[in-house]
Amino acid sequence: MKPITLLFYLFIICGCSNKNYNLIIDIKEEYENNYEDKIVLRDKGFRPNKEIFKKLKKDIKGDFIYIFSWVNHLPIAGVDEYKSILYDKNTQKVFYINNTSENKKRINIATENKNFKEEKNLLDGFLDGKIDSLVNLKPRYVSSEIGSDYYIFDSTSKKVFVIKNFTLR
Repeated sequence: MKPITLLFYLFIICGCSNKNYNLIIDIKEEYENNYEDKIVLRDKGFRPNKEIFKKLKKDIKGDFIYIFSWVNHLPIAGVDEYKSILYDKNTQKVFYINNTSENKKRINIATENKNFKEEKNLLDGFLDGKIDSLVNLKPRYVSSEIGSDYYIFDSTSKKVFVIKNFTLR
């Protein structure tokens, strides 16, 4: 293979990677190296985050906050359903992202949504500088079938904040 052809293929391969998704994975791995908790972003080969960042690649202009959670509220605990918010810090645009148990691979993206109360409260708390208070909240329920764990990724600080078993009244 000619060197120019090899360089072309390397450029194509590197250019196709999603830097924002890779950043999320790097932050996740750093967290797991320092804490006993595991951050679950995929399930049995199902990787919605990779597809989400691929779809929104052109919409995110720089630093972002990404909140992800598996839906875990009775009666729909333990399914491949998720909800997430992606907030672009530069444009202040919010993307509401989810799927349904009927079609787990279909990614729904909207710029307005009323069904994201917990996620929106977490985003507002984060933006108001109250992340430490949110992380230190005690779970309202002991059951793993009520409430969801939320992962808040901040691309600026390159940190993830884990909110355990968060529910609203």
